[in-house]
Amino acid sequence: MMRWGVMAVVAVLIACSGGSAEVQAPERERATLGGDILATADGVGIHRDSITRLAEEHSLDPEEALHRLEDEALLHAEAERRGLAIPNFEVRQAAVQFWLQRFAQTPVTTEITDAERESARAQLTRVERRRVSHLLIPNEGFTPVRQGELASRLHRAVLGGATLEEARGALPEQEAARVRFEALPPFSRGEQIEAPFLNAVFAATSVGPIEERVETSYGQHVIFLQEIIEARNPSAEDVETALLERARAAEHHRLLQLRLSELSAETGVELREEAITEALARDLE
Repeated sequence: MMRWGVMAVVAVLIACSGGSAEVQAPERERATLGGDILATADGVGIHRDSITRLAEEHSLDPEEALHRLEDEALLHAEAERRGLAIPNFEVRQAAVQFWLQRFAQTPVTTEITDAERESARAQLTRVERRRVSHLLIPNEGFTPVRQGELASRLHRAVLGGATLEEARGALPEQEAARVRFEALPPFSRGEQIEAPFLNAVFAATSVGPIEERVETSYGQHVIFLQEIIEARNPSAEDVETALLERARAAEHHRLLQLRLSELSAETGVELREEAITEALARDLE
């Protein structure tokens, strides 16, 4: 997936492309790994000497230099796919280097209030939730005795390793049709679910069949606990990191909008606001 800097530069190119005619991207041979080619990005070979030269010029470690060259190659390919006429390789490379470096080195200084910390903590906090499937042997359509017999039979089958659907499928056809299978979305202790069902689910210590049959006003249930989604209690460091990332993203967006306005004033091109909005919205996902 493209990193933020690449998406931002693509947004600049899209936004400033105006209504110009599309340019047919030239066909190129796709590079393959081996020899001096240490990596490829969208079929473009990245050579050892290019990595070394970029690392020396910008005091980068080789891995960071490789990532930057990958970003450039991805941006070039994206621009070609969108039919954007960008003058030549040197101009594109200079533009990409400038913007990737500017976004990567954007300093973020912001005052964080206690209210913002509490809001971020609330957003990051998650209570424990559990996801279950169950078979309901309803009160309607069965005598109490037969209902109990079926619930016991289904429960034994599931405890013995059968899936809920396998256990139901082994019943006589007419009775199987009246037994309902349900896969419930994750829920917490605070959900409006009848207490016997809720208590049984949250008493379980691991995924698997619930050890006891459960009875509610709807009938008898054979329950299988599919997943335990643990609670998340963010630390102070988690909260600060989230707020810093949010501030950095906001500053990147501010810089991008500023540069777009500058380009519009300098060149008179018409900005495609919907393209800008789409690119920035993707970045915040």
